[in-house]
Amino acid sequence: MAVAYDNSTASSWASSSRSSHTFAHTVTGSDPVLLVGLGTFNSTGGSKTSGVTYGGVAMTFVATLEIQGNTFIDLYKLVNPATGSNNVVLTFSSAQSFGWINATSYTGAGDPNVSVTKKSTGSSPTTVTLTTLTDNSWLAMYAFDNSSNNAAGAGTTERTDSGRGAAMDSNSAKSPAGSYSLAFSHNSPASAGAIMVAIPESGGGPPAASQNSNFLKFM
Repeated sequence: MAVAYDNSTASSWASSSRSSHTFAHTVTGSDPVLLVGLGTFNSTGGSKTSGVTYGGVAMTFVATLEIQGNTFIDLYKLVNPATGSNNVVLTFSSAQSFGWINATSYTGAGDPNVSVTKKSTGSSPTTVTLTTLTDNSWLAMYAFDNSSNNAAGAGTTERTDSGRGAAMDSNSAKSPAGSYSLAFSHNSPASAGAIMVAIPESGGGPPAASQNSNFLKFM
């Protein structure tokens, strides 16, 4: 079954200290996968996201990236989430003053099996590249600009924008397996970055892998 875009939801808060945050997202279709990308700011340093659930089911941590100072982005995934409208619940080990979240679901999808993180190097746009492991994979990305909104670049489709974070993807299957890229533009040259994954078709794909030195963990 071919991968296809399903739905995307954006949520955010500002100047309000929170130890958790909840919003609803609707999943439809067969063989879905859900991705939740989030950017948070706190005054103590380090990513403070302790967990994300959807419909009460724990999501799997994919990767984290320090954007600037006390601003971090994280990506979580859930294979075969419940369909219908359910709550995404984020919890933090210490209160967060700002948050920008994007939840995006796809149908006909297998377990995302490649991940890469990329921090901007001083110029815009930033291009993120990974090597897919199977034919007909999609690329999906949470992109973040710490100063302003960002926008999709060449060959990239934006699904939702949460203010500083955005859900983007390739809007098509990539075949054959090989090296492919997504890109996003940003106003701040030194405080932007992204986490990207490859989504194989349902029923296929080798074990998960990381393709960059910034990657921390992928289960």
